[in-house]
Amino acid sequence: MNKFKKLRLLSGKTVEQIAKALEVNKASVYKWETGQYSPNASKIEKMAKVYKCSIEAIVEAYEAQN
Repeated sequence: MNKFKKLRLLSGKTVEQIAKALEVNKASVYKWETGQYSPNASKIEKMAKVYKCSIEAIVEAYEAQN
């Protein structure tokens, strides 16, 4: 399972909730979760807050994509 999807599921949020919180469309969240592309660096801190995890966890998920 993709790490971004795992983080979302652990946070208990839907794709729609994540997209709204990060001010992106649902397609962007799906693309992160399917490994089609990784979020840009400007979203990392906000993602950590939304997913309620450390910035390091987001960076690890990002690096796993590349």
